[in-house]
Amino acid sequence: MKKFIKWIVICSGIFFILIAISLIVIPKFVNVEKYKPYIENKVSDAIGLPLKLNGNLNLSLFPWAGISFTDLSIGNAPGFKEKNLLTIKSFKVKMKLLPLLSKKVEVKEFVVEEPRLFLEKNKNGKGNWESIGKKKGKNSPDKILSNEKNKSNEKKSESNKDELPIKSLFVKKIAIKNGSVQFNDDTNGDKKDISDLSFNTDNVSLDKPVDFDLSAKINGYLMSIKGKAGPFFKQTQNFSLDLNIKFAKLINMDIKGKISDPLKKKLFDLKLSVSPFSPKKLMKLTGVPLPIKTSDPSALTSVDFNAGIKGDPENISVSKGVINMDKSKIDFSADIKKFSKPDIAFNFNMDHIDIDKYLPTPEKTDTNKSDEKTEQKNNTEKKIDYAPLRKLVVNGKINIGKIKVHGGTIEKLYVKISGKNGIFNIKPVSFNMYDGSVLSDLKLNVVKNTPKTFVNFKVDKIQAGPMLNDFMKKNVIEGTFKSVVSLNMTGDDAEKIKKNLNGNGDIVFTDGAIVGVDIPGMVHNLKASFGLAKKNRKKPRTDFSEIHSPFTIKNGVFDTSGTTMVSPVVRVKITGKADLNKEKLNFRVEPKFVATLKGQGDTKKRSGIMVPILVKGNFDSPKFKPDYKGMIEANFGKSLPKKEDLKKLFKGKGSSSIKPESIKKRAGGFINNFLSGSKKKK
Repeated sequence: MKKFIKWIVICSGIFFILIAISLIVIPKFVNVEKYKPYIENKVSDAIGLPLKLNGNLNLSLFPWAGISFTDLSIGNAPGFKEKNLLTIKSFKVKMKLLPLLSKKVEVKEFVVEEPRLFLEKNKNGKGNWESIGKKKGKNSPDKILSNEKNKSNEKKSESNKDELPIKSLFVKKIAIKNGSVQFNDDTNGDKKDISDLSFNTDNVSLDKPVDFDLSAKINGYLMSIKGKAGPFFKQTQNFSLDLNIKFAKLINMDIKGKISDPLKKKLFDLKLSVSPFSPKKLMKLTGVPLPIKTSDPSALTSVDFNAGIKGDPENISVSKGVINMDKSKIDFSADIKKFSKPDIAFNFNMDHIDIDKYLPTPEKTDTNKSDEKTEQKNNTEKKIDYAPLRKLVVNGKINIGKIKVHGGTIEKLYVKISGKNGIFNIKPVSFNMYDGSVLSDLKLNVVKNTPKTFVNFKVDKIQAGPMLNDFMKKNVIEGTFKSVVSLNMTGDDAEKIKKNLNGNGDIVFTDGAIVGVDIPGMVHNLKASFGLAKKNRKKPRTDFSEIHSPFTIKNGVFDTSGTTMVSPVVRVKITGKADLNKEKLNFRVEPKFVATLKGQGDTKKRSGIMVPILVKGNFDSPKFKPDYKGMIEANFGKSLPKKEDLKKLFKGKGSSSIKPESIKKRAGGFINNFLSGSKKKK
């Protein structure tokens, strides 16, 4: 029995030795080169593109089964500029055969040298990669067999969907050396070039993290990804990441964390950190134009980012987010659920921001009316799809300590946003400015294709002078400003909104002055009103104790029937309309003279001619002219004065008795006598 076992062992040893010798010797005597045409034809038939092995083809079986070749090329399909889709200078792989029987993969090396990939999109928009794969008929034998195999594989995959096809993997070395990728898009002339591509990793396995080093030049700028990832084994519940990504000496980003249950739940918990970089330089390097040319060269030159990101393929949560943008600091957090029907909650806090830095330098506008009308027409033809907003659920808060915009300043801005099913409430919107406050709320309804907007706001105790001077660079009115306004509108472009703008409001200015207009002088002196008197070097102004303007807006027409101004010398009433659709004005300013200023330190009796003013024309160039008829009726009733009476009035001596006469008969004579009298006096 012992001898029998001994002979079995000896025979088995001899058998395995013979197999080993065969595996070593056979490749030496087998001419693999003669099989190259067969291999080329089969692979070409499979991929649908011509394949050529122009160099050597080598095969080894022991101790490592391996294959290597040089100078491989895969040709392009007809209709493309480049001759080849892919070229490889050399390739070699070595692995053990026996472990494959037990689903174990042991690879000594996998090395690719100088792979060159040429991607093209022709003028018709077709990519050369779309030609990969041979097209077969629906009822071809291969297609039928493939379908049967797929059905069988699907059944197997359902029972083993959580299992990997191999039990273990070990690769001693994986390397890609000096690779490149070129992309040319003939539809828009876009070109991308990735060169000096290299990838290295050692001791790859499924049960522990893998260190790797990837580097390349993208359009001439160096990018690298270094770090550790894994393990990849199916039973591992935690897949760790520790990566450092650099680009063009501008971007330095770290990603650290883990992915739990990567095959099923795919839960991730990561920390993202981006060191300070210049977005302006980055966009310039990558050829991406800035949306705006910032007026301040220092804008968008320093940004860094830190945040924790958790979630799964359907939900993301961002916590402890911090962005430092130039001199502004932003703290934020957000939760996004159900990407198909987003449910977003967020909290955004910023200490301060100077928006003027990020706005473009004002340029001269083109006043060509035909161009403006064409642009407006084009804008109205574009339809906005509000369907995504109807799916959106949002609940968020915004806090900004200080905002500078258009030269003005806003402080303590607070905005709360909530909405779902196409109805959004922005309530409240509150902020402080120029010793006062603003409280507002807005409702947006996009349930239908045409949006509806409702706005209410209340302004309290804002200093109008400094505000207008900062925001508009105009010094037209001073005083304390307050208002209550309610508006509603329909539409999503300026023309539609103006036609459907409705609402009402009440505006009040107290204890201030209208700068640039001397209404007391105008109503007291007719010559001054029409520029016939000598100009005063001192800038005119009209002090007032109150300006009160109640108004309504109906279908884009602003209407005030009782705007009043209370001044120490005059009372002014303004009535009329402003058509926002036609951009036309039609107002009448009617002053009423106050004879004395008793109680204000002035007891002198005053007299003069009241000068009502008509304001007409368009918004860009309103025209002001006296209301002759109203002036005469206000000061002399229905009769016209004589020239001697007018002269006395201009000198402030009062008026004598005036005989009533028809205005129609004497209006022209009055104007002629006044002008001729002035000339004679000169």
